[in-house]
Amino acid sequence: LSGLVGSEMCIRDRSKDDDINQLSFGISAGGIQNSLDQTSFDLYDYDPLIAGIKQSTGYFNVDAGMSYVTNKYYAHLTVKNLLFSPHNMYGDFEYSYPRDRTSFKRLVASLGYVFYTETPWSFEPSVLFQVSELTKEKSIDTNFKAYYK
Repeated sequence: LSGLVGSEMCIRDRSKDDDINQLSFGISAGGIQNSLDQTSFDLYDYDPLIAGIKQSTGYFNVDAGMSYVTNKYYAHLTVKNLLFSPHNMYGDFEYSYPRDRTSFKRLVASLGYVFYTETPWSFEPSVLFQVSELTKEKSIDTNFKAYYK
């Protein structure tokens, strides 16, 4: 596995004084080259996916995201694998999904808020949501942090 990935980010600072008020955009693009050497595999133990050869394939992919951050709250949204659809990566492997719907696209979103108190303690609840286009899998992760100055 080898490849090259480049990223670019733009931050718009909308702050006044010491307040944080930033809107950020980012994009990451890259190419990956995969190699699979099956020449040392046992061909007498039959498996239709093993051809006993060296195979290689490559793909190009893009991720994009944006964030909004203030002193008290933040929101992030990222779309991963915008272009990656692994059609025919290593021969004629059949996916259990129609080829026109094979996508590894994943949406990731998070929200958080910081509660400042009159004491040295502050509290930060947050939530992260993910959904996968290929498997329709959805997950929610909740988190709670306590900070002491």
